[in-house]
Amino acid sequence: NMTSKKKVIELTDYCHSKGIYVITAESLGLFSYVFVDFGKAFHVEDLNGSPPRQAYIVSITGEKEGCVVTKKKHDLSDGQLVSFSEIEGMTELNGTTHRIKVQSPVTFTIGDT
Repeated sequence: NMTSKKKVIELTDYCHSKGIYVITAESLGLFSYVFVDFGKAFHVEDLNGSPPRQAYIVSITGEKEGCVVTKKKHDLSDGQLVSFSEIEGMTELNGTTHRIKVQSPVTFTIGDT
């Protein structure tokens, strides 16, 4: 029975001391919980818990602060991370991740391209 907060903390502390990641879950009738702890080195860069979104890119400039133009409103925020795949033309961006700065509802910059 993991319902005791003390037991969960004891388990987590033990696992941390051995370098083991922790995932605990329990069903309590109608309610349940899942607790995940991948250690202090694990960082989540998700601002709002939404699933990842995809956007169709119209263009990307090759300037120092590369500007990305999307076909529709992107709904991104300053500081979010974006990953690129299936890019044609600037293929060096495929597989890369960039922290963005929003310029408009359809543009953001990604830093040096």
